[in-house]
Amino acid sequence: MSAQRRQKSTAGARSRFLVATLAIAVTILAAPACAAADTKQYTILDPTPSLLNGESAARRADSLDRLQALGVDTVRIQVQWRFLAPAPGSAFKPLGFDGSDPGDYPGHAFDVLDSVVRGVEARGMDALLTPTGPIPDWASSTGRGSLFDPDTDDFQQFVQALGERYDGTCVPPNCSGVAGDALPRVDQWAVWNEPNLKTFLRPQRILGRTVSGLIYRRLFLAAQRGLADTGHKSDTLLIGETSPSRGSASTSPLKFLRQVFCLDPQYDPLRHCQPIEADGWSHHPYNPHIPPWETPKRIHRSIISIGSIGRLVRALRLVARAGATTQRLPVYVTEYGIESYPQGGFGVSPQRQAEFLGIAEYLLYRNPWIRSFAQYLLDDDRKPSQLLSFQTGLRFASGFPKPAYDAFPVTLVARRNKRGGVELWGHVRPGQGPFEVEIRYRDGGVGAGQLLDFEPTDRDGYFRLEAAYRQGREWQATCQLPDGAVPQGPFIRSYRFD
Repeated sequence: MSAQRRQKSTAGARSRFLVATLAIAVTILAAPACAAADTKQYTILDPTPSLLNGESAARRADSLDRLQALGVDTVRIQVQWRFLAPAPGSAFKPLGFDGSDPGDYPGHAFDVLDSVVRGVEARGMDALLTPTGPIPDWASSTGRGSLFDPDTDDFQQFVQALGERYDGTCVPPNCSGVAGDALPRVDQWAVWNEPNLKTFLRPQRILGRTVSGLIYRRLFLAAQRGLADTGHKSDTLLIGETSPSRGSASTSPLKFLRQVFCLDPQYDPLRHCQPIEADGWSHHPYNPHIPPWETPKRIHRSIISIGSIGRLVRALRLVARAGATTQRLPVYVTEYGIESYPQGGFGVSPQRQAEFLGIAEYLLYRNPWIRSFAQYLLDDDRKPSQLLSFQTGLRFASGFPKPAYDAFPVTLVARRNKRGGVELWGHVRPGQGPFEVEIRYRDGGVGAGQLLDFEPTDRDGYFRLEAAYRQGREWQATCQLPDGAVPQGPFIRSYRFD
């Protein structure tokens, strides 16, 4: 971690997590009828496709510049094992290959990842690395393919190689200690993307019995050992990375969680398991079919979305009470987004996407056990009709910005309250506050509107004020930053929700 970020880090064990341009405990913004968080929530953005998937160096640099301007604290990067390993399509590990040695991997295998980690560090952001599948065929303990039965020893070695490469002393290409420009140290980690889905980890069941949680527990502990062996024992380490639902034939997030921690449906221990040491449970609380404040319908009750995330918070409290963790784990949202057109079937309009993203952040902010807000994708995936294509980006696949792109650095939410007024809540993301935010309103949906107020933020950029409600009225936030930039969000509409 750079000296600049160390200077801004918060107190407490492993509190370096997600510290970049904003890093200080939040001043409570007390609002009637809701509890405000007592710690700052950090912003994570996962632009993995636009950083790692065949993009040019210039495009990667442009993406990182934009993340910095948007006020992102942490860049989540999914590190797919198969695409770094030698002979990934072979059933046999290459003779003499040492998976724990970053210098033993194919030449140039790490070049793109190295450049991204350097670029993130150079712009004052932090990297959150998530080693994950698919796996090389030779690392499947049953030989069934790139998602099945990852060998825990091989996975530990892979994570150990990552830990050594990003310990702050590695000079590429082989970390031999030769004089040169060492790679930055990475001190934030999460283990495996959405392991409760068969899309990313198999098997989920054997003879009708769920086993994915047991497999994942072993993978997490293997990763933890690999990091400890390379000087990362005190780094922030997240467990979980769960999908919001079981999908078509996988494992619901809470059932998966209980199996990871060796607990029965009543959260009582099933057998003697050592308590897990981690810094938080990471989760992806999507639910594209309903607004973020709504709870899933009864038939979809197992889904853990923004509207039902309190069930996950409660579950982690019960996990700690059962002695299955060394401390009560907070929730880190490390992936989230709102699907917008042209996503077929369930996308919302780009305007509503911007409004719903702000509301989602506001709802998470109100819960003191939720430590981060996340956005998945800078740009939409390029083929919206394909399976696993996401149109959650802040820009269209062409790079043309959506309203959410302008809203992201200066988020504004208009919540109609029971007293007949409107609570305006917002967050200026880039830089270090306090700032002064210009709030404007308009009626009729056209024009620049009229000035409502100049509202000060706290040191982390949060602000709140009350305004009068009028049907059809819209509001806008603008803020001039110390560097001269003037982020201006779109005019947004008001919504009623608890």
